Amino acid sequence: MNISQIQRIGIIGAGQMGNGIAQVCAAQKFEV
Repeated sequence: MNISQIQRIGIIGAGQMGNGIAQVCAAQKFEV
């Protein structure tokens, strides 16, 4: 799998790390 093939990211958990990962992914135009 190539990184350019990833379109959607799911994150389990709403803690500090989950929020940060979701924010970074959304800023990079991934569907979160």
